[in-house]
Amino acid sequence: MSTLLSPMTKELLFKIEIQHLVILKNYVLFYFIQIVKEFGSFDKYLWAFFGNKPIVKIYRDTPQVPSKTPKSEYVSKDLVKRGFRFVGPSIVYSFMQASGMTNDHLVQCFRQQACKSFYQNSGPQLT
Repeated sequence: MSTLLSPMTKELLFKIEIQHLVILKNYVLFYFIQIVKEFGSFDKYLWAFFGNKPIVKIYRDTPQVPSKTPKSEYVSKDLVKRGFRFVGPSIVYSFMQASGMTNDHLVQCFRQQACKSFYQNSGPQLT
């Protein structure tokens, strides 16, 4: 049997959900600000895990590319320790890939060498 909710109940549940999201957003912002106060910027905090240099890996086939690494597990644990949620190792590793903290383009990909050259010539700009 399914229970039908009245429009009034649905509206109340929606308002509670919105309030919950606002509270969650404020907590995330609070933790983010704490990191900025401690490290100067969120950028510096994250790059400190990598010695301010991206990790360059050489992969020949897509199945070789991991979904998480020991480094992403370490960063994930530190973020969770600092109060963040939903920052598992796979999510952190995806962020590392998207932000250029790790270059794991396949050898035959034209971006592999381009990314590698970029960091050899200029490196990440931490401000």
